[in-house]
This record gives sequence, structure tokens and C-alpha cells, in this order.
Amino acid sequence: MSSCCSVNVTELKGNYISERKNIFYPYSEITFNDTAFFYTYRAGLQYKESQGRWSIENNYIVLNSYDYCKNDCLIVEEKQSQDKPYIQLKINLNGDKLPLPGWSIKINESKEYLHTDSEGKIYFEDNIQINSIAVFSIGLSQKNSKYIIKDKKANIFEIDLIMENQYKYFEKEKMKLNAKFLKFADHTNHVKYLKQ
Repeated sequence: MSSCCSVNVTELKGNYISERKNIFYPYSEITFNDTAFFYTYRAGLQYKESQGRWSIENNYIVLNSYDYCKNDCLIVEEKQSQDKPYIQLKINLNGDKLPLPGWSIKINESKEYLHTDSEGKIYFEDNIQINSIAVFSIGLSQKNSKYIIKDKKANIFEIDLIMENQYKYFEKEKMKLNAKFLKFADHTNHVKYLKQ
């Protein structure tokens, strides 16, 4: 394989499997052909997959998933009401909508996290203009958890969180290749992929 200084397309192509410390360790696999990639991830009952195009930029392998892999986790109903304004977060499990208490939400790019109450709600003052809502939780991708408000007059936002989606969406996601393994450039992801 190539050094980390340059990526050889011919040598890159093939199948890579994550290094596993034991049978309980998450399993991941990525395959590169001429221009496309296929990615899978398994950890317990969780399964994710992605397909898309890859390219080389500044000696990084850059992944961009196809649009159908977009993980549209948040479905938001915007309403105008005379009632006290609120955001409500629920999870949609097989058609049943259950409130999500104790979840973290940011409003308008704020640095402050707000937490949902026992009904999955966060109340806010009438004079606050909501432009965006971001939901944060383990297992929910930050890239796909932000919603931009469409109706600037709306003051009630009922959010359904869809967690059944099996796809992972990569947007300009970078990977590095060195002589021994392939890995994501994101320092929080320590998984190493070995060529088969």
C-alpha cells in the first residue's frame, strides 16, 4: 500500500475490514471500486450502511454518500398558536409517539443546552425568534440532527425523531491511508481498517 503522503488509486481499491479486539467489538467494512464505495457498520443490534462516491483531495480519501442515505431523523411540524410557545420531542416507534424527557436541544446556534421535561417539552418566551433547532444524543448524528425553521411565525415545534433509519450519511468525510491501515481522519473515530 501507499504511504500517507500520496494515495494510489489502484492500490486503494478493494475491501477493508475493521480491526477487532474481540467478538463483541463493533464490526465495520468498507469497499472501494473505481469511483464508488460501500460501507457497513454493526454493533450489537445496531446496523448502518452507506453507498456513494469517493475522490482524492490533498491525499485524503473523501466520501460523499448518495442522497438516499441522508438520515432525515427529524420530522418537524411547525404551528402557530396563542398558547405558551414550546418545542416537543418525541420518538416514533412503529407509529407510537413517545415523549423523550431529558434530551438536549440547542436553539439558534446557542452554546447553551436546554433539556426536555417529563413530557419531552421545552418552553420558551414569546419574544424569542426560533430560526434553528438541533437535537443531541448518543447514537444520533450531529450532521443530521439540525432543523432550519421554515415558518418564521411559528411558535410551536413538534419534533418526531425517527431512529429506524439504517443509513449513515457521509458528507465530505475524510479518510487517511498509510502503509498498514485505513482510518477516518476524525480523531474521535479510532477504528482501523485492514485491507483483505
